[in-house]
Amino acid sequence: MRLKRASLLTKLVITVLLIYMATSLLDLWGQIQSAQSQREELAVQVEQQRLANQELRDAIENSDDPEMLEQVARDLNECGVEAVLSQDIQRDALMKFSVVSPMAACGIYHDVKVAGMQVPGQIREDFKALVGEIGALAEAMGHPFPEDPVARSLAIQDALDPDASTSLKRDLDAGKPSEMDGLIFEVVRLGKKYGVPTPMYSRVAAKLGFRVEEA
Repeated sequence: MRLKRASLLTKLVITVLLIYMATSLLDLWGQIQSAQSQREELAVQVEQQRLANQELRDAIENSDDPEMLEQVARDLNECGVEAVLSQDIQRDALMKFSVVSPMAACGIYHDVKVAGMQVPGQIREDFKALVGEIGALAEAMGHPFPEDPVARSLAIQDALDPDASTSLKRDLDAGKPSEMDGLIFEVVRLGKKYGVPTPMYSRVAAKLGFRVEEA
């Protein structure tokens, strides 16, 4: 009787082990399938990036050919890479700058996050003044904005998370190297070069140790 019971127990243990092994194999197979799927997705992404890089190289080599640039933009969009063919890249760059730079300058000057610039008051007025100086500078440089830069920048800023801040402010707060020369000091230099007053930027730059006579 004891031998029979032992035999049944052994069979039960073996059955449990077999079930465990089968489950483990199925789980391992699932992991292999998932890894294979991820590898295929990565391969597609790598190929898309390769094509994008090739298109960019072609664009650089044929940068004076409008038809070529249009074809590059179409190809990039078809690959899933958003491409916008700018008719005035300097103007478009300045338009983006007119959001990022004033936000960084104002945040540093008043030591606030975006929330401080989203409500009426002196901080918001200073932000508007900073944007206005970029707009005036763009016009003096021959790249006027197609729309009111202040209204545009306010709309973009007001849609942001109130707790957001710029990387420049975060770097300065952490004592890290920053981009304050390009984002703030350079505006003062350009203002002097093109004869555009930049009183608000000059105040921010002075707070950061920049002397206007260095411009």
